[in-house]
Amino acid sequence: KLHRWRPPESHPPKKIRCQICGNEFLNPRSLQSHKGRCLKECVADCASLKLKLQHAQRELDESRFQSEKLRAEIRETKQELDNADTDLKLQVLASPTVSDATLIIEIEQLKKQLDVFAPNEGST
Repeated sequence: KLHRWRPPESHPPKKIRCQICGNEFLNPRSLQSHKGRCLKECVADCASLKLKLQHAQRELDESRFQSEKLRAEIRETKQELDNADTDLKLQVLASPTVSDATLIIEIEQLKKQLDVFAPNEGST
């Protein structure tokens, strides 16, 4: 007949710690049966975390792509503003008015604002 395992009576029972989760057990057999379940949970958690990581990586890549796309659109807009600015300055030289000068100032301010989001290739 099998008898239940008991720690020696002379000193208090020594607890055995699971190396995976840190739970403590008095009986080595309980620890063994626990380790199997604990390990399965760890593997499942790792798989779940790996999927979350892959999902986050895809979102990050998509975000970077969108960000680069927006920078390109901003650079394009800046180029259009530069062209409009040049055309307007040429017209103003031909026949200046107060509203034209105001528009030139507004265009310069717009270009500075766009520089924040997409600096020119030459500058940082």
